[in-house]
Amino acid sequence: MSLEARRFLALHLPDFATDRMHRAESDLRFDEPLAIWVKEGPRRIVVAVNAAAAEAGLRPGQALADVQAIAPSLSLRPADFAGDARMLHRLALWARRFTPLAAVDPPDGLLLDITGCAHLLGGEAGLMQDALARLRRAGFAVRGAVAGAAATAGALARARSDAPIVVNGAEAVNVGPLPLGLALRLDADLALTLARLGMRRVGDLQALSRASLARRFGVELLHRLDAVTGQRREAMHPIQPLPELAVTQDLAEPVVTRAGIEAMLDRLLEALGDKLREAGRGARQVTLLAWRMDGEVQEVAVRAGQPTRTAAHLRYLFRDRLEGLEPGLGFERMALEARATDPMATGLQTVLA
Repeated sequence: MSLEARRFLALHLPDFATDRMHRAESDLRFDEPLAIWVKEGPRRIVVAVNAAAAEAGLRPGQALADVQAIAPSLSLRPADFAGDARMLHRLALWARRFTPLAAVDPPDGLLLDITGCAHLLGGEAGLMQDALARLRRAGFAVRGAVAGAAATAGALARARSDAPIVVNGAEAVNVGPLPLGLALRLDADLALTLARLGMRRVGDLQALSRASLARRFGVELLHRLDAVTGQRREAMHPIQPLPELAVTQDLAEPVVTRAGIEAMLDRLLEALGDKLREAGRGARQVTLLAWRMDGEVQEVAVRAGQPTRTAAHLRYLFRDRLEGLEPGLGFERMALEARATDPMATGLQTVLA
């Protein structure tokens, strides 16, 4: 990572589990109550509700029998945490359209390192609004925030709905008013204990003796406090490592045909070859990424026995792999990533190709 000041975009999907269920089952209506439940010992507990169920007075944590009594027409589905995790991973892959450094923030969020990327969409506000709009069109409720610390952005996205953008160094001031349990992701028992002691906001903890807090509640509470106030940097774990070199192309019109895909691949191969030559390197592994109109991201990867950078050689490697792409309504964005490269002397390629 560079020593450049980092900037992070957090995307919080407050109704993720129910939104995913609506996407999976088209017969479920958004204006009808839906609840997702899990079995805890002998009890069945609600863990998520959609907006219609919330309006009817249902809340996570209620017993299944109670919510059925409140809303007899309620649709019920068992929790599918593995399915949720798979969808969150797919969304993180999709989010790589904005930055190569995208990560899941379980159970219902995404985290993007947008350092140096925002200018491509008119600044941080433009990038965030584009991401929010695309997710909403895909059927997800979503909130966002940008800050210089990942935990700060995440806390703001979970607690605020106004899409705040916080400049580096102002993290502590901006998280001070946030609800403590939500911002620090505290378990319900600890949040209740702190509330009974008069600590309901992040700022309430900031005003207290750190030694006293550590003695009474443990050092983990301080670690979480320091993370959201920007005093402690937490490692981000992107779903894909940063590619060594990459080129990207947004498409004015969706590409559907094999001929169109090949034409776009040719343009990307030429551009990637130029970058490889400038860097004095050859590619050992190259991945083609294609973003579909419906948000699905598809990948095709090739490997070379020796470092390569000529378009003709790489095109030959991709030739039979393109059959695996399924454009559906069309690809709206394509990229090539050189995920493994080696030093390569000028002129060597003519011997290998």
